[in-house]
Amino acid sequence: MSELDPHLRDEVLRRDNDRCRECGIRVIRGRGLKAHIHHIQPKSADGLDTLDNLITLCEPCHTTKFRHMFMLSDLASNSYPGFIKWLIRDIAINLLFYSEYLDPKDFPARQVAADLQRAIKVLRKVFPLFELCPSGGSEIDWTMEPSSESELNDVIEGLKISYGSHEYQRGLDEFLQKFWSKPS
Repeated sequence: MSELDPHLRDEVLRRDNDRCRECGIRVIRGRGLKAHIHHIQPKSADGLDTLDNLITLCEPCHTTKFRHMFMLSDLASNSYPGFIKWLIRDIAINLLFYSEYLDPKDFPARQVAADLQRAIKVLRKVFPLFELCPSGGSEIDWTMEPSSESELNDVIEGLKISYGSHEYQRGLDEFLQKFWSKPS
């Protein structure tokens, strides 16, 4: 497989504002995850190395795509912290969006309890990965100054991407469910 031209890679990252176009998480700079450049139309299906056929994905989003699962077995343990961060963020965003749909005047307590139990179950599955992570790392200082407005705007930008991706995925899931449930 040929390597992507470094200038084209930089152009894709710049266009996508160093963010995963699927989940919205920051890649590369700061505390960002490892960036992958993904072909929308795969090279195996004659997809080209062109700006309009390439998007930025974070390592977790790229390696968990349907035809990319083979990449998971090749991950080094120094990738695990990125996956843990991604999973915590994904659960937190889902819970944030979920909370927006809750009506306190018509509160589905049993459903909420069951949904939160599912989230806890997913989080529990993460704990074995901690043993495989590289040791060390700085403790988080929870007493530090609040984020600046630009940092907050950066987080909001990621949330907008994530929300759009969730809405798109929900629509796609509904379409596929209708398509597959049609009698032949």
